[in-house]
Amino acid sequence: MVLTQRLARPSVAAERAMAAFVRSGGIMQPIWGALRGQFFQNATQMGALYVDVANDTVTVTKPKVEMMPLDEAGIVNIRDLAHFAEIAGKYWKARIIANHVAPSLAPLLPMVAIFGEREARLTSICDYMVRLMMQDRFKMAEQWVAEMPSPSAEIMAHYRANLPETLRLAAGQDGREAAIAACRQARAAGRWKCQSWLTAQMQEIGDLINL
Repeated sequence: MVLTQRLARPSVAAERAMAAFVRSGGIMQPIWGALRGQFFQNATQMGALYVDVANDTVTVTKPKVEMMPLDEAGIVNIRDLAHFAEIAGKYWKARIIANHVAPSLAPLLPMVAIFGEREARLTSICDYMVRLMMQDRFKMAEQWVAEMPSPSAEIMAHYRANLPETLRLAAGQDGREAAIAACRQARAAGRWKCQSWLTAQMQEIGDLINL
């Protein structure tokens, strides 16, 4: 059960204290970002505190819980796609290139992460990155798919064979041009402010990330 659900019906002293804190206007919310320039990190902000209750997930020798003043934690928002690619390179050992394999998804998922030579993954489906693309009206996504390298012919062929027909790159279609056009069309249609479009896109995207 997530913390917000538990605080709605607190059953132990700690939960009652936290629920009272929130009712009094205190901040208690999940946060995500780049931690100390090395990792993508999920944690919780509790007032002015940074709290990670799974601190040993990556390095098992670390303390299980880490708590410190938020301004000392070293967690920052992902600024842009280049920043995301930098952290992904360090944390995932991945190379981040352009999504030319599923052009219609490029406004929200402009990147493909390459692991080793052959494994690829459309990215990033996390709420923060999707919202970042929408707040920017897909300009950042358009620049990324316009300037970054394309996937290899092998990866392009893999996605062409496995994506639903409505999403795959058509024979003879240029993936870069199609992805740029998709970003421009989404911006012109005002998709950056359309929650129903976002919901429909995310439902369609959900089953595709690990293709």
